[in-house]
Amino acid sequence: MALLTFTKRTIHVVLPIQPRNRGHRKPNPTGTIGDSIRTARKQAGLNRGELAQATGIPVHWLGPWERDEIVPAQEEWARLSSFLGLPATGRPPSRA
Repeated sequence: MALLTFTKRTIHVVLPIQPRNRGHRKPNPTGTIGDSIRTARKQAGLNRGELAQATGIPVHWLGPWERDEIVPAQEEWARLSSFLGLPATGRPPSRA
């Protein structure tokens, strides 16, 4: 409940409770690069911070990669694929 007070008047306002945003969750892997990174990371029992520390890749890059918002460059893909055991043949195309 919110109270708004204006010059000797108080208005009581009841605001609806919004459900918490639990984040974006994909129910099933779709075979994308991001899905393969996420699946391999979880199978290795690592969170993003641990993976970032082990590979030397900044942690703030891993989230967008796993959500397929951006594609890792060749160098980063090589580090991820060698550490997580991902196939090098499925690497992303080179950036121009």
